[in-house]
Amino acid sequence: MGLILDEILNKGAEATISKGIFFDFPVIIKTRNEKKYRNSKIDLRLRKERSIQEARILLYLSEQDFNTPKVYDFDKSNFTLIMEFIDGKTLKHCFEDIKSEAIFKELGIQIAKLHNLNIIHGDLSTSNIIIKSNKTYLIDFGLSYFSTNIEDKATDILVLKHILQSSHPKYFENAFNYFMISYNKYAADNIINRMSLIENRVRYKSHI
Repeated sequence: MGLILDEILNKGAEATISKGIFFDFPVIIKTRNEKKYRNSKIDLRLRKERSIQEARILLYLSEQDFNTPKVYDFDKSNFTLIMEFIDGKTLKHCFEDIKSEAIFKELGIQIAKLHNLNIIHGDLSTSNIIIKSNKTYLIDFGLSYFSTNIEDKATDILVLKHILQSSHPKYFENAFNYFMISYNKYAADNIINRMSLIENRVRYKSHI
């Protein structure tokens, strides 16, 4: 199908990520891995459902001009997504090089837009945010799903907050404040309120 595999970038528990060329375009190839310990019929069903869900969400986001890789092809037979290669750096590896105020304010707008489209990313880590030409791109929608639930949206933000707090403590306070300034402008107030409720609930449970 015009695909040339170049190199394997990462082989995780859920998927194998490779780089290649697809009809002269540099691409990322994501294949859902078989799990031997799982019942084969259940494994097949889960990989199929999750692959289709991820492809559907990425295609929908492309229609909405959202900053995420475009889907070039989807092979249902082996659960493989062929996507645009975003030639940038992950946020995790470029904190020293970026203007954090501009980047995190833009990221706040992007995540608010995502939640206004009723999509939950499910894994908002700095490894899943790519910076290219001072723009933010979200990648790895393997755990994403559609939801109108306020708690789901609030939890999505709290995942990012905890990652920044634990992995990037030097930048956490300013970066998250910049993020929330923009997110607050475009997202519903009840999401922000629910974040506080969740954090208070966690603190209460930790003291029981």
